[in-house]
Amino acid sequence: MRLSDPPREDSAATIKKIRDMGITIKMLTGDHEAIAKEIAGQLDLGLKIVTAESIFDADEKIDKLAEIKKADGFARIFPEHKFEIVKTLQDDDHIVGMTGDGVNDAPALKQADIGISVSGATDAVRAAATPVLTAPGLSVITHALEESRRIFERMTGYAIYRIAETTRVLLFMTASILVFDFYPVTAVLIVLLALLNDFPIMMIAYDHMPVASKPVRWDMKRVLAVASALGVLGVFSSFSVRWPLSTDGSWPRPAGRWR
Repeated sequence: MRLSDPPREDSAATIKKIRDMGITIKMLTGDHEAIAKEIAGQLDLGLKIVTAESIFDADEKIDKLAEIKKADGFARIFPEHKFEIVKTLQDDDHIVGMTGDGVNDAPALKQADIGISVSGATDAVRAAATPVLTAPGLSVITHALEESRRIFERMTGYAIYRIAETTRVLLFMTASILVFDFYPVTAVLIVLLALLNDFPIMMIAYDHMPVASKPVRWDMKRVLAVASALGVLGVFSSFSVRWPLSTDGSWPRPAGRWR
């Protein structure tokens, strides 16, 4: 008699696609390392499978973080080991996601930044996880990654637009009042400004954004730099509309009620 517990048919393709998106995948299992290596070979996960005792129960002092990073998978591990692996990677500023279906996965799923309960998981795992998959297979994870990266790009676009517009309006109004003795804030202009700002912001939600090939994080220095540059450029654009240059290249003074 031959006993076999093969991986799902879509697992290999899903793992490859997730790896192509710049995400590192590691196997965590309580099975023997021989079984873990066999499954890892079928899924092309890598054959550097280590046991929990070689890292967590070793007598000599070893660099756990380095060993965890080098390993492709872990065999013969207990729930506390799974939790410690997740926590160690998080302490090194990694964003960690985990999938599981058994009670022994619940502590690590709760600790992970993204704990995913697969189809048929126990109630304890469903309670610990953030998203709960209701259909068999893991391919939906790739779609979630793609959509989340599109959302991130839209959020970045919104942040840049909002900061740029706030900078432009404040600088334009301040310069208008202090430098040019021009008061642009009227009731009608305030309403128009609110409407003309809100419509472009609403359209950001429908932007067709490319999917990043690697994990993305907030780069506030870049956001502030781009937004500030666009905001200052917008000030000059606003003044060029209000005060067009005359034929001789001089700046005509505003007249009448604009003084």
